[in-house]
Amino acid sequence: MRLLLLTALFITPALLFAAPGLPHQLHGTVEDFTSGTLNVFINDVNVGSAAIQSDGTFGKSPNLFFIADEGGAYAGESMTFKINSAGAEGNVTFANGAVTELSTKLVIIGRDTPSGTTQTTAPAPVSVPSSTTSPIEGDFNGDGVVDVNDFNYFIANWGSSETDLNGDGVTDILDFNILMANWK
Repeated sequence: MRLLLLTALFITPALLFAAPGLPHQLHGTVEDFTSGTLNVFINDVNVGSAAIQSDGTFGKSPNLFFIADEGGAYAGESMTFKINSAGAEGNVTFANGAVTELSTKLVIIGRDTPSGTTQTTAPAPVSVPSSTTSPIEGDFNGDGVVDVNDFNYFIANWGSSETDLNGDGVTDILDFNILMANWK
């Protein structure tokens, strides 16, 4: 048991941040918008979209936003943005396993240069829902906390739909990120 835990603690992060094909997580704010959709493009192809919340944020818990990289082809490519169908400021380089905080707004003709982005590699703080108000994603045994017991169950069901947390029908790295975001 101790060996399994040590392996998970030391090997898993290395795999998460080094392996090709891992998603790139985006979160942040959209200036002057309180609804709509933030669309992400790589080479003029829409690779993902996130709903803009009523407070102008996107990609915040529980609606984490990931750009998938199934074949590992996006590393080093430039991501551009649109709000609904209009151009938005910002340009981010895709990096497997990265987390980027983005502040963007509509591109307005005649405006000075775009505001840019801030990139980080550490996950932003995630608010965890209270166990008294709603169930915690990843709390498979219902004890009110996501811990090693839930992790073991999750790993035992890797690849199946049994522990699918994001609703795509399979337990994979995207679900692992949700589990870790709710870890206590």
